[in-house]
Amino acid sequence: MKPAVSVILPVYNKAPYIEATLSSVLAQRVTGFELIVVDDGSTDGTGLLCDGYAARDNRIRVIHKENGGVSSARNTALKAAEGDYIVLLDGDDTVSEDWLSALLGEAEASSADVVISGLEKTDEAGNSLSRLLPPREGLFTPKTLLDEYSELQKEGILGFSGGKLFRRSLLEGEALLFDETIRMAEDLDFFMRLYRRAEKIRLCFACGYRYRQNSAASTGSQSAYSVDYAAQIGIWLRIRQSLLELDAYHDRNRAFVEDRLGRYLSCALLYRSAVNTASARLLRARCKGLKARGTGSLMPAALLYNARLDRLGECYAALYRKRGRGKL
Repeated sequence: MKPAVSVILPVYNKAPYIEATLSSVLAQRVTGFELIVVDDGSTDGTGLLCDGYAARDNRIRVIHKENGGVSSARNTALKAAEGDYIVLLDGDDTVSEDWLSALLGEAEASSADVVISGLEKTDEAGNSLSRLLPPREGLFTPKTLLDEYSELQKEGILGFSGGKLFRRSLLEGEALLFDETIRMAEDLDFFMRLYRRAEKIRLCFACGYRYRQNSAASTGSQSAYSVDYAAQIGIWLRIRQSLLELDAYHDRNRAFVEDRLGRYLSCALLYRSAVNTASARLLRARCKGLKARGTGSLMPAALLYNARLDRLGECYAALYRKRGRGKL
């Protein structure tokens, strides 16, 4: 019998968390689901733990592959999925026992193609820290959703993979997959393309997804020089294009998107590295008149770019790096 839902779970070296994650999925009140676990080349025994669960529960399928990143692992699972609907889960997060039933109930009651719910942020021990919810409930079309993009995305709710359910049929035709070249904000890029394919999108206050704030993997310990800002600029240029095509690039959305683009421009100019090699000239050609923006250390980079003082901008970036700055 075909499952109602495919739960997609990419894992890489999640041994400390994976048993809690798997147990929370298997405790769902809804039983008609498949759980596709993609072991993305784990070296800490995560794959063996998943195999053990699969041997005891035939709803679990484990796919082992060489390490290729979370987008590659998700795409492997998307291609293997058989459910009418799809949900995404990360290997260190957990879900409440009514997670799937709440999302399915919302989809069936509203005939929505996509359901966007909230999520609960927890600490390492699983203690609740805060909740992230849509600003309001409602049924949207892609046009009405993106008309309110700046408000809805203010806290990031549209870009999180957790807490969303969507019809697998939305991926068909011209295949929709995660962009495997993107290493940050790949969820936002995927879902912004997905929303365009839906007819109805339901926002609701259900909050069964528990997102673990993992201090060991937080961006606070990441070097700003390791972020591919050109890729982030690409994501936001595509978002801008979507808004333009749906006649939703009005004042609020324009200000919101151009602020993000301006800040990423400044970061690309300041944090020059093997990852960020695009010159100011190339960025200017790509971004076509957009102004760089930023406060603090980003402000001089933005001002020099906007004044077309590119050599001075390069000198400022080199001096900044020499002084050992650049932690996110």
